[in-house]
Amino acid sequence: MNTLVRKGLPLTTLAILVHSAAYASPKSDLETVIVTGSKIQSTIADSATTMWVIDQKELEKQINAGADLKGALGRLIPGFDFGSGSRTNYSQNLRGRSALVMIDGVSLNSTREISRQFDSINPFNIERVEVLSGATALFGAGASGGIINIITKKGESGELGVEARIGGVSGFNSSEDLTKQAAVAISGGNDTVAGRLSVAYEGKGAAFDGDGNMIMPDITQTDMQFNDAVDVMGNLEFHFDEQQSLSLTAQYYDSQQDTEYGAYLGLIWRALWAFLSSLKFEKV
Repeated sequence: MNTLVRKGLPLTTLAILVHSAAYASPKSDLETVIVTGSKIQSTIADSATTMWVIDQKELEKQINAGADLKGALGRLIPGFDFGSGSRTNYSQNLRGRSALVMIDGVSLNSTREISRQFDSINPFNIERVEVLSGATALFGAGASGGIINIITKKGESGELGVEARIGGVSGFNSSEDLTKQAAVAISGGNDTVAGRLSVAYEGKGAAFDGDGNMIMPDITQTDMQFNDAVDVMGNLEFHFDEQQSLSLTAQYYDSQQDTEYGAYLGLIWRALWAFLSSLKFEKV
């Protein structure tokens, strides 16, 4: 029988979430306006699709409650499946069909075909999420169920502002089940050019079952236990006049799992593996 070697002092199973955020300047609430493009003039009622906008406040409520990005979107987007606790979002479909995931209009499906599109950005850098529910080929293949477009935060004109966030999640099972979150961003500019630079970090701990036993980490790159993710994002907005503007965005995202735990197969299996590794195969 496979066993898991674990260390740390087990304590009473109890979940706690602590978050703290600081903002330099609050933003005024504006009415949501949905703009779509079409070759012919039409009204929203004539559209075969349904449009949703998940704003920053709605997303933050879910994230601050301990949900990851794909789990939060599963709760906020009607017809979108709930995500699992793993790295992949393979099982998530929009209205029963595949969805095209984009960041600022750039498709992630073509570069991340292994269904890890939502493991590409920290929620700290998300301004809102625009959802087009319904089949479309406007942005390429893969949108038979619709489009999920993640809009990142941009710099705004005004004095230099600082946004910071720190948080943690623990079930008090041991010192290894603590998930750490920290992020900071600076932004500012004038009417001609504005920018934002942010650094966000999240280090996930172990997961435990109801009996206080550690769940076996999956080392095949589908588990988020003992996973460290760093998201560095910067953007510049140039406004030449009322009709011309240029937006530049750069991102470095690194998400890796590093764990000392795994399946222990016993001395017999270890001896067999050592024997097989010692064999040499030669071409005859």
